[in-house]
Amino acid sequence: MNMVLKNANVLTMDTGAPKARWVAVKNGIIEAIGSRDDFSGEVETVIDLQGKTLMPGFIDSHCHVSSGGLILANAIDVMGRVKSLKDLLDIIKEECEKETGDKIMLFVGVPTFDCIEERRYPTRWELDKVANGHKVALFLWSMHGGIASSAMLDCIPLSGEIKEEVEPNGIFDSNLSAFYCMGYIQGAYSEKEIAGFYQFIADLQLAAGVTRVHSLDGMAFVNDCDIDVFLKIQEQLPIHFVEYAQTFDLKKVRDRYQFPRIGGCLSIDGAPGQLTIANVEPFPIQPSSRGLLGYSDEQLYNFVSAAHASGMQCAFHAIGERAIDQILYIYDRVIKEQGQNGLHHRIEHFIMPSDLHVEMAAELGIRVALQPLISDGWSDKDYMQWLPKEKAQKAWKMQRLLDAGINISSSSDCPCSPIDALGWIEALVNAKDPKRRVSIDDALRMNTINGAVSGNHQKESGSIEPGKNGDFVVLSKDPYAVKGSFKDEISVEMTIASGKVVYENQSDVKSDSRR
Repeated sequence: MNMVLKNANVLTMDTGAPKARWVAVKNGIIEAIGSRDDFSGEVETVIDLQGKTLMPGFIDSHCHVSSGGLILANAIDVMGRVKSLKDLLDIIKEECEKETGDKIMLFVGVPTFDCIEERRYPTRWELDKVANGHKVALFLWSMHGGIASSAMLDCIPLSGEIKEEVEPNGIFDSNLSAFYCMGYIQGAYSEKEIAGFYQFIADLQLAAGVTRVHSLDGMAFVNDCDIDVFLKIQEQLPIHFVEYAQTFDLKKVRDRYQFPRIGGCLSIDGAPGQLTIANVEPFPIQPSSRGLLGYSDEQLYNFVSAAHASGMQCAFHAIGERAIDQILYIYDRVIKEQGQNGLHHRIEHFIMPSDLHVEMAAELGIRVALQPLISDGWSDKDYMQWLPKEKAQKAWKMQRLLDAGINISSSSDCPCSPIDALGWIEALVNAKDPKRRVSIDDALRMNTINGAVSGNHQKESGSIEPGKNGDFVVLSKDPYAVKGSFKDEISVEMTIASGKVVYENQSDVKSDSRR
C-alpha cells in the first residue's frame, strides 16, 4: 500500500457508506476504506489526520483555465475602482506610464456601461490618448466584450461583419466580435506563457482543495492554440483536467483531440449586464430590447445531432429564457431521434429558466453548472433590471432545480469569480437571499459528486469509494459543525491528487514513512 490516511472524519459522499475512519490508496487509486481504526499491513506513508475531515477533492465544473490563468497572472483588475470614464482612463494612463516594455496592457473587471457615470464605454481614440504607445485591451467583467486601442486593433485581422462592428470605436460587444478579438489578443502570448497559465490555475485550484477541473478552453485563443499547448503538458500538471473544447469544429475535437465532449461557453446568448441575454419579455431597464440569440435552430440542431451521433457530450452557455428554450428543444429533438445514449448534455449557467424548462431539463437528464459566488452577488434588485419581478425572484433559485431532480454542480467560472470552493459552499448555504439557499448536504454534493456526474466521470471521482481516484481534500473542521461562516471557520489543510500530496497548508497534519 502506498498511503493510508487514518484517524480521520471521512465524509465519503457515498450514500451507501457515508462515513469512515481511514482510507488506503495504492498506485493512485482508492484500495480500501474502514469505519474503525483497524487498518493493518505494510504501508509506505501513513498520514494521521488527528480527527480532521477528509472529503473527496472538490470539483470546479466550469473554469476557463487558459484565459483565467492569463488574466489572473497578467491583467490589471479595475473591479470596484471605476465609477466614471475618467476613473478608468486615469488608471490606464498611470499603468501605461509605469510600463517600459512592449507587453500588452490588459485591463479586466471593466464594469458594464450601466455602472459607468457616462453610461458608455471608452472608445479606441480615448484609449490611444492614455496608452503611452502601448497596445491596450480592456475586457468587461463578463468576458463577453471589451475595447481595444488602435495599436491593439492593428494586430487583429478585421473583416466583414466584425470589422463593421469593431473598427469605428474599437468596441467588441457581441459574442461574435468579442471572442474573435479576444482570440487574437490572448493568442499573442507564447506557448511557454500559455503553459504557465495552466500551471498557475492548477496551483490556485489545489490550494482551494480542488482536484478536478472542467477546463473550458479554445475559442478565446486564436485557432484554439491553448488546447494544443494543454495536450503537450497535461501529463505534467498536478491536477485532473476534464477538457471542454469551445468550438463548432466537431471533426477536430473528435479526431484530433479525441475528447468525448465538446462546447462549454458556446454562447447561445450573452451576459445580463450587457443586455445581450435572450429574454422573452423586453428588459425592464431597456424596453427596446429583448437581447440576442447567437445561432439559428438549424445550426444548433445540425451540430448537436452530429455530436450526439459521435458519442460526444455537448455543453452550451444559455442564460436568458429564450436561449434556454432554444437549446432545450434542440436537445429534446436529438434525444428523441437518437436516444439518450448516456451522454447527458449540459447547459452552463441556466439562470432564468421557466417552470417548463426546469421540468424539461429534469426529464432529459440535462446537467447544469452554476456559479454560487456570482449568484450570491446579485439581488432581486439586480435581476429586476433584466426580468419582470415574478421571474426575477425565481432566477438562480437553486432549490427549485434540486427539487426537480436536476444535477447541478458548483463552479468558479474563473476568471469571472474566484477559485474558492469553501466560498462556493458559503454562498450556497448562507446565501444573502434566503430563497437561494440550499442545505449543507446539497452544497457538499454540488462541490463533489454532482460535479463528477456533470462531466460523466463519476466512476472515477466525486466520492471516496474503492476503485476511484485517490483525490482528497483535508479540512480543518467538519462542515456540519460550522455555525457561522464556512470561510471563517474552515481552512483547506491538505490536497491529495492520485494519492500524492500536492498542496499542504502549514498545519499540524503529520505524516511518516513506513516500509
